[in-house]
Amino acid sequence: MFLQNTYRFTVGYVEIQVEGYFVERFLNLCLNRNIEVWDINRKYDGIIILKLHHYDLEKINEIAEVTKTEVKILKKNGVPHIANLYSKRKIFLMISILVMILIYLASQRIWQIAIIGDFSFPLEEIENELLMEKVKVGMHKDDLDFDSIKNRIYVRRSDILWMGFEINGVKLTVEVLERTDPPKDALTGKPCDIISDKDGIIAKIFVREGTKLKNVGDVVVKGETLVSRSGIL
Repeated sequence: MFLQNTYRFTVGYVEIQVEGYFVERFLNLCLNRNIEVWDINRKYDGIIILKLHHYDLEKINEIAEVTKTEVKILKKNGVPHIANLYSKRKIFLMISILVMILIYLASQRIWQIAIIGDFSFPLEEIENELLMEKVKVGMHKDDLDFDSIKNRIYVRRSDILWMGFEINGVKLTVEVLERTDPPKDALTGKPCDIISDKDGIIAKIFVREGTKLKNVGDVVVKGETLVSRSGIL
């Protein structure tokens, strides 16, 4: 039985519905012409469902004409049917694979650069600095050595206190924080403490000189000292 089923699957077979007044004659003619049929089921009076080899379909059509019955193909199975489906979809599969490859290659590059942060100098200056470091749209993500890039920019730009880089998908976000002079007392001209002018939570804090008294996430109230002038010359 296993070998028989394997053979049927290899050469291909179809499941058909035969409808008419002479379905019994239809079956008899199949047997007389050595057409192998199996899994014969009577659905209703005058309607039977059966299976036969794919290569016998043309003979079946001749018998249907003789017996005045109507043959309807319900299902195709086997290697020939699978090969036919594959050949029809081959171009579609090739295009799909090509598109997936292109999407993957595109996802490995930067296609958008956003510059944000707290700075007063023109945005074009940061763009030019990035171009000098070959940071541009279309570049490969693996070519981004953030530590080296920002260290070289720090050397050229004394007015930049800090730079941060973040990749999200195909977008590169560059955050820039401008260096500012320590606050000085308006009367004496000497460095002074940095004091909160409102209630809030510390989101970011960078201290180059003085003593940091608060950290990111700390809750502060108006009038509280954030950075002490101790250590500032």
